[in-house]
Amino acid sequence: MNAIEFENVSKKYKIGLKKDSLRDAIPAALKGLFNRRREEEGLQMNEFWALKDINFTIAKGEALGIIGSNGAGKSTILKLLAKITKQTKGNININGKLSALIEVGTGFHPDLTGRENIYLNGAIMGLKKKEIDKKFDSIVEFSELEKFIDTQVKRYSSGMYVRLGFSVAAHIKPDILLVDEVLSVGDMNFQRKCLRMIEDLVKNNTTIIFISHNLDMVRKVCSKGIFLNKGEISFYGKSGEAVENYKKSVYELNNTHDQTGETKQTYIKEVKVFDANGKEINVFSKGENIKIRIYFKTGNDINEKFVFGVSLWAFDGTKCFGYNTKNDGLIIEQIKNEGIVELELKNVNLLSDTYLLNVGIWNELVTYPYDLRNGIAEITIKNSRKGVGVVDLDSEWHIY
Repeated sequence: MNAIEFENVSKKYKIGLKKDSLRDAIPAALKGLFNRRREEEGLQMNEFWALKDINFTIAKGEALGIIGSNGAGKSTILKLLAKITKQTKGNININGKLSALIEVGTGFHPDLTGRENIYLNGAIMGLKKKEIDKKFDSIVEFSELEKFIDTQVKRYSSGMYVRLGFSVAAHIKPDILLVDEVLSVGDMNFQRKCLRMIEDLVKNNTTIIFISHNLDMVRKVCSKGIFLNKGEISFYGKSGEAVENYKKSVYELNNTHDQTGETKQTYIKEVKVFDANGKEINVFSKGENIKIRIYFKTGNDINEKFVFGVSLWAFDGTKCFGYNTKNDGLIIEQIKNEGIVELELKNVNLLSDTYLLNVGIWNELVTYPYDLRNGIAEITIKNSRKGVGVVDLDSEWHIY
């Protein structure tokens, strides 16, 4: 038996109306008379389909990652599963006890203490007081909130909310656990604890649906992946393949030249990446030099000095570095017609990954871009050393 089944599920919102959850009910009721009058007068409300004919199944004990850009429909799927909102069309079948961590503070009463909220959430999940008593110490220990457990949660920071929320959700040991990008609110050490807990839950046959912009997390934690794009499934299969399809989509979108770009008098014609010997490649080993060459065209309308900028980004949005000619003391006088600017990166010590290259031409004060090309090229680094982050520091272990 599958843990979750989505059959031709679609979700429609009316722009400007929010009445899909209890907290929206009162404002929606007050607006209802006015909106009905508009509809009676033939004025159409704007409609937005957040999801369109979504189909997928998740087997018991499987971990599914859902990725995509903001607004793709990821959180809508979780809200449908958590029954915060209801689908417009289609059927959703859920087999098992479900726990969700999809918004900071979800399920907590602000006037109750952390202790009281643990018992409240446990009761909502159908646990008896004796069962919660047995889990209580582990929940508090994992959350690292011993000093604040008898404080009203309205006094908690967003990070403290997440600590307690995840700890409760995980220790109740649901059949199905929904986890949104909310984990990114916590610090890195706590995120790692949560990931280890998720991995343990999967090993113990808990079904996981995991949303994150951290593609490495999705690849590591999940066996399957869905790449959502504008409310539709662009790819559904192995998590690694879903990540690669998403990366390819981001690259192609960012690398599509503005159709009016060639009409600009000053613009970037192309960007090429070379090794230290002048060979055009985009895959490098740790410690190699990388040459980034910008080919550009200028017009007679520019009467100031140019500033060229280059930045490198991981696919999860982490900025690895950003340099420009002005900050580095290179003055580029007005250039007529065409030119080439090259940035050589020496002894590049990044961890293994594929990175996106952004380049731009700016005015002298770096307040206005003549042309920007985000994700115009990819650079892949091969590094035998394993690590977390983007930078590979020169280091070694010692035992005394």
